[in-house]
Amino acid sequence: MSPRPSRGHSLLELIIALAVISTTLIIASEMLLARERQLARAVRVANRVSAEQALRLLRRDLRAAHSALGATSAVATWRETPLTLTAADGVMITWSREEQLLVRARSDPAGTSGTRTMLDRVSSFRWRWSPPLGIQMPMIEVELAFDPGPPVIGTGAQGVRPRVTAKRRVKVALRSAGAQAW
Repeated sequence: MSPRPSRGHSLLELIIALAVISTTLIIASEMLLARERQLARAVRVANRVSAEQALRLLRRDLRAAHSALGATSAVATWRETPLTLTAADGVMITWSREEQLLVRARSDPAGTSGTRTMLDRVSSFRWRWSPPLGIQMPMIEVELAFDPGPPVIGTGAQGVRPRVTAKRRVKVALRSAGAQAW
């Protein structure tokens, strides 16, 4: 009995198999990178909403405040100290930066208190008090700088995009009417 000749793969079959495998890998990697970019974009949008919500609450606290501790200086200088607001009912709300977190602490005369982290990746939190000028309206201005989210990776030839610091300012003019006068 003569041995059966072994049948191998031809060079053409190997080239076609390699082409199919490499095409599949290229398509899979592009889909993975697109998914990663989409996730990074969603994180940026979610963080932006969080920043806007934090600023909306800060603006609401400023408008509801009856007084602000340390807001008596005639010179409008920027301060990086905590901003403590007191409402007419005695509730004290303090906004401060602790490490890289924007924190809101609330305490009332009954002794109930609570602290909540409002935003992370905060690089600066500062405020200033502008005494009333000709229009008799004091103004408080708060500036917040933060990192809006992680960098987008997998952007082709660009590589990793650098982080950008976003700055937001809140200005609230306070009318001197009734119990709201400072």
